Amino acid sequence: MHTFEAVATLGRGVLVAVALAACTGPSVGETGETGETGAPTDDTDRDSEVFPDVDGDGYTADVDCDDYEPAIHPGATEVAWNHEDDDCDGRVDADGRYEGAASITFRATVEGRNYSWNLDCPAVVQRRRVAVSFTITCTPPEGDPVALQVMGETLTVVENENIADEEVLDGALWVRSTDGWEADGTGVLTFAFDQRVSGSVQMRTVFARLDGSFSADYVGSGG
Repeated sequence: MHTFEAVATLGRGVLVAVALAACTGPSVGETGETGETGAPTDDTDRDSEVFPDVDGDGYTADVDCDDYEPAIHPGATEVAWNHEDDDCDGRVDADGRYEGAASITFRATVEGRNYSWNLDCPAVVQRRRVAVSFTITCTPPEGDPVALQVMGETLTVVENENIADEEVLDGALWVRSTDGWEADGTGVLTFAFDQRVSGSVQMRTVFARLDGSFSADYVGSGG
C-alpha cells in the first residue's frame, strides 16, 4: 500500500493537502500479501524419460527388441532357425521376399508327336516364419502354336503345402494352365538361411511332364 499527497489550491490561497491511497500488486518475483510469487514455471526442469536395461546387455529397452534376453540386441549375430530376431532388425530367420528365375523344361505329347520346350520363368518366394508361398510364372515361346495349345497363355507353378521345416520345404505343388487344366507335382525348396532360396520342381501326367530348378535372392521384407 502506497500513499501519495496532492496539494490543491482553493479560493483565497488556502492550500489543502489531500491524501490519496493507491494500491499496487507485487511485481514479478516480489512477494505479495498472500505469500505467492510471480515467478514463471520452468518446464525444462522436468526429468527426461529414462529407459531401463533389464538384461544388462548394454542396450536400453527403447532399442532392445527383447530386454529380458541378453543375447538379443542390435548388432548381435543372427542365429539360424531359432525363430528369434536376434539382431533386432525386424526380421526373423529367413522371413522375407525372394526374387529370381527358374529354368523349366516342359515336355508334351500332342497327337502322337513329342515336343520339348526350355523356358526361363520368373520366380517369387515369400516366407513368414515357417509358412512359405512361391510362384513360378512361365509363358510359351512366342509364335509357337503347339506350345500355346498345351501350356495356355500362362503356366504357373505354386505351392500346395506351405509349411517349411526350418530351412526345407518338401511337399506338393500345383501346375496350372490358363488353358484350363491343372496337375499336381512335387517340389523342394531349400533356404540358405537368410539370403537365398533354391529349389526343384517336377510334374508328371499322361500327356506332359515338367522338370525345373530355380534360385531366388532375398530382396526385402515386403510382400
